[in-house]
Amino acid sequence: LPVQTRYSETENLTVLLGTGSTVTNKQLVSRYKILKPTARICELRQDGFDIRSLRFVTRDTKRSAVKYRIMQRKVA
Repeated sequence: LPVQTRYSETENLTVLLGTGSTVTNKQLVSRYKILKPTARICELRQDGFDIRSLRFVTRDTKRSAVKYRIMQRKVA
């Protein structure tokens, strides 16, 4: 991805920072237009953000998926 696209995706994700919101990869793609949510989550974790993940099985397809909870702005 071009650098410009990556930064705008990360900005979209920062809307959720500190809210304690729980989102899935599918929601990040559809609502926030983040094409590679796992990569953006990884970058934010490297920058010191407390983002927790919870693996679950979907009801309809019985597939494994991940929910992310964005806890706070920065880890001290």
